Amino acid sequence: MKLPVLCALLCVLSVAFCEYSQCVIDTPDGTINLNGAASPDGFYDVPDSSAPWTYMVNICEQSKGFKGYDDCKSEYGGSKAYQRSLAPGMTGSYGCYPMSESNSQGAEISLSLVNPSDSKGGVVLKYREFNFDNYKRTTTFTISCDPTATQTSLLFDVEDYTEQNSKYKFTGKSKHACPGGSPYVPSPSENLPLGHYGVGGLLMTLGFVALLLYFIIGFCLNKFKLKPEASIVEQIPNVEFWKAIPFLLKDGVMLFVDIYHQIRGNKNYQNIDNI
Repeated sequence: MKLPVLCALLCVLSVAFCEYSQCVIDTPDGTINLNGAASPDGFYDVPDSSAPWTYMVNICEQSKGFKGYDDCKSEYGGSKAYQRSLAPGMTGSYGCYPMSESNSQGAEISLSLVNPSDSKGGVVLKYREFNFDNYKRTTTFTISCDPTATQTSLLFDVEDYTEQNSKYKFTGKSKHACPGGSPYVPSPSENLPLGHYGVGGLLMTLGFVALLLYFIIGFCLNKFKLKPEASIVEQIPNVEFWKAIPFLLKDGVMLFVDIYHQIRGNKNYQNIDNI
């Protein structure tokens, strides 16, 4: 019984920490934690000096709080980057395009060293290809290690465009791209170490694991000790209760039907037991 319990615990821990660890790299010189480069304002405003576009982006976190965010959110909420048009007439959600998946999409982030043999040579943060409205977008940040930087800075580099496909590239500097940089101090709303997984997600996972263990342990007890001669079905813990669930659900539905009939003033309804 030790193996199923261990597997269940590992599943809970891996889910709880997976998103938080996406922006973390362990190197021989120390840990690079790029989570600290997230803007305290919720976004970085990075203009394109050669075109009427500006980019509202964030590092490892959702981009939010900028002017016009509600318009962008109505188009697609939760993105870590948005492309906004500055052209006349391009207002509202029509001029806002999401460039990444939402935080809830799982492993949409990848982080790697610019040079695998040089942990102080900077990192490459990539938001994987995102298909929105039949248009593919990929966002990449090359952030150099600058231990003297008091704040993270970003610059727009280039948009590599092919038909219905854009690859956006940014450069920047940050002390958080350095091994052993300043420790990341999360805001209370981030609820770390759970990250965006949240307390609700943890409770649901624990409930699922508890139910799984209930069946495994109960079945083993019945099979090897309490009911060794019983059939496999009868060795399921509280099998009569589980068999009764469909009928209990039916009774619950009919109870609401009965209440509905009473509200409508229809007295010609049947007794639940006779249905």
